[in-house]
Amino acid sequence: MSGTSRSGVLRTVLVILSLPLVLALVEAESFRALNRNNGTMVSSGEQREYLLYVPTSYDRSKPTALVISMHGAGLWPAAQMAISQ
Repeated sequence: MSGTSRSGVLRTVLVILSLPLVLALVEAESFRALNRNNGTMVSSGEQREYLLYVPTSYDRSKPTALVISMHGAGLWPAAQMAISQ
């Protein structure tokens, strides 16, 4: 095997081996972006974070219900949004 052929194979193997790391980093950033809280409040003396979601269909001129959906400690905001729709 020539030197250039060997380096090409090595480069291909390195690219293939790095793909899971790149995919994990992309997934981690996606998870972080979906679960980023955008507000805080104090409750029972503790600062709590929340995620305020306003649907694009919201119309300020019409009365609209406020829905508060709380998740347990083992869940995260995006999962709660998906479950509760």
